[in-house]
Parts: sequence; C-alpha cells; structure tokens
Amino acid sequence: MRGQNAAFFAFCALLSANLASLFNVHVPDAAGPYWSLAVEEQFYLIWPWLVLWLNAERLSLAAVCVVVLEPFLRLGIQSHALELMWYRADGLAMGAFLAVWFSTWNGEIARARSLALALVGIAAAITIVGIPFGILHEGDASTSFRITQAVCIFGALLVVAVAYSGRRIVAPLRWRALSLTALLSYCLYLVHKPISDGFVWAFAGNGWYAQLSPEASLAFRAACVLAIAYAIAALSRRFIELPFIKLGQKF
Repeated sequence: MRGQNAAFFAFCALLSANLASLFNVHVPDAAGPYWSLAVEEQFYLIWPWLVLWLNAERLSLAAVCVVVLEPFLRLGIQSHALELMWYRADGLAMGAFLAVWFSTWNGEIARARSLALALVGIAAAITIVGIPFGILHEGDASTSFRITQAVCIFGALLVVAVAYSGRRIVAPLRWRALSLTALLSYCLYLVHKPISDGFVWAFAGNGWYAQLSPEASLAFRAACVLAIAYAIAALSRRFIELPFIKLGQKF
C-alpha cells in the first residue's frame, strides 16, 4: 500500500492526480479532493495560451463553447471518468467567461442582473427540456446535465456577488467569518478530508466517545476537525501561500 500511495503522490507532483485511476493506481481515501485540483491545474496549462492568442470577444466565445459542449461529451461515460479535465472544464470555463465579462462591464446593474437571470433561466430550461430524457432520475442525462445546471446557478450567484458588491443584499459575504473562510478556502479544501479521517482513526474504539449520542459525537467531531483545519489553513496562508503570491507579483 505504501508503494501505491507513493505512486499516487507522484501523479500529484505531475499535476495529474485525476489520471491515477486510469493506470489502476490506488487513490488514498484522504486524498479525495486532489483530483479536482488536477483538473484546475490542467485547465490552466491550456487557457493562458488562449488568453494570449484571442481577443476578449473570441475568448468569451471559446468559454461559452466549452460550457455548451461539455454535457454532451459526458453522455455515456463511466462515473470515474468525471474526474478527467476534458469532462469537467465547463466550471472553469464559466469562471473564465465571467472574468472576461466583468473586465468589460460598465458597472450597469441591470446588465449584470440580466446575465444572472439568463444563467438561471438556462438551468431551468435544461430541467424542462431534460424531463422526458430522465434528467430528474439517475442516468446519463442527469449525470451530464446537472453539472451544467450547477455551473449556471453558481455563475449567476457569482455575478450577483460581484455586481452588488458593497450593497446590503450581499452584506453577509462581508462578515468576518466568511471573509476569513474565503481567504483560507484553498487549504481548507485540501486538508479537511485527511483531518476528518485522522479523527475517525484517533477515536475509533474510544470508550467515552463511543458512548456519546449521534448528535453529540457529530458536534464534537465537527468542532475538532474545523478547529484543526482552520489552524493549518492559517499557517499555510501565512508561511506558504502569501510568500508565493508575493513571488508571483515580482514576475
């Protein structure tokens, strides 16, 4: 098992954690989130070249094409293949599209509201059109298009959050706890699973913990995991992320 774990982390070092299963390499339970990071890394090995070659209009068109085509590419694939970048690029493409859109946005709220409503409308239309094809039940249509629906809904929420920045409607996003969580979110995502698994290992068979009610044990586990995760994320932010951000600014 140790050799298998080493092989998996070799894939991680090559920005390819999501490809490990294609080579029958064991993926450690605690490393579950790493596949999605590999999807990001692979996408951003390609997208910057398009940014260099295309103007804003063509770049937006390229992003829209990715979002439109992805659900059709996902039809009929095996569930483990959903970890492959070419089947999951639509979320990142939506973010790229919105980045270009906001770079040319004139600050008109009505325009942003129209975009957000259009994205919600697309998600709703997918449901209506997809009902005869079984989108509300498990199957190819559901697997393929519900991801697209989520991409559109979250895209709409992002438009609202940015367009209404500073206004009362998004005031909760300015709460200190949420702002801190946003700053630490990258590391929190990385470490929450191994910390949770470590907690289970540490307290497995522990007498007093086993005697707790399900509600109390869940609350205790959540408190411990969150406390440790935020502490590690804060250290990572201070000693790893910020130094690399400053280094990147120099170039």
